[in-house]
Amino acid sequence: MTWQAPAACPAPADVEAQFARLLGGAARTPSGKHIAAQAVVRAAAPDRWTLELATVLDQAVGHRSLASDSCASVASAAALILALMIDPAAAERALAPPEPAPVAAAPTRTPTPEAIVTTAAPREPNERRALAPYARAFAGVVVALLPTPAPAAGLALGARRGHLGAELTGVATTERREMAVGSAGGDFRLLAGGARACGALGGRAVVWQVCLGGELERLSGVGVGVPTMRSRTTVMGAATGGLLVSVPLGTRMGLTLDLDAAVRPYHPSFVLDLVGPILRIPRASGLAALGLIVTI
Repeated sequence: MTWQAPAACPAPADVEAQFARLLGGAARTPSGKHIAAQAVVRAAAPDRWTLELATVLDQAVGHRSLASDSCASVASAAALILALMIDPAAAERALAPPEPAPVAAAPTRTPTPEAIVTTAAPREPNERRALAPYARAFAGVVVALLPTPAPAAGLALGARRGHLGAELTGVATTERREMAVGSAGGDFRLLAGGARACGALGGRAVVWQVCLGGELERLSGVGVGVPTMRSRTTVMGAATGGLLVSVPLGTRMGLTLDLDAAVRPYHPSFVLDLVGPILRIPRASGLAALGLIVTI
């Protein structure tokens, strides 16, 4: 058997052990059949696992496609399918509940009840509850904040468990210029850091998440055409909310689209000496960015 699966899945030896147990273990009688199997397991989404099983049994070619909410489930299903192909009767006997052994009554004393011990199948790991840390790099544009739409890039570090996740983000923009009178104006740039929580709305091929949080923004400006600017740097707080869409490219990588809005109660103005206000920070702005996410 050729077994290709992520590290979080059962090992090939575990799958082969389940296969041997279903056929009767070490005491089984060889069937004389020969089967070659190739299994490929992929994570289609955080709660969706698929398995492609190709088999050749005595020159007869077969193919099965399986899907479940855990990798252990599709691994157990693969072992069962292979066992049924070799010896259906043995596999069905292994799946049947054991019959309780009769207790013989002793002639001279009251019999002591005997415990019936059965061997339970190994517990399947619950991938839904596994904490999955990740890193996400993104680039896009910030709109309705600086004088003109500004190219931006950032990095997010977070973790998710099942349908919930949280991340820390940082983003920076290039300089944008605002001219006031003649050659007088200012160059402005944004640096922001924030935290937010996300909840998945569902989806398999495409995962949709709604995110809410907050960020601390540092907006700086440098005067152009005049000696000084009366207000060079301001720090603001903003509430954030938006949509994070991800498309898995494999078990550990995916593409993301981030559509985020920021609303700030404090929005001061930048002022040039001898000129006056040249930029008033708006109450709301937006971010649109494409990125690459990697599960660590």
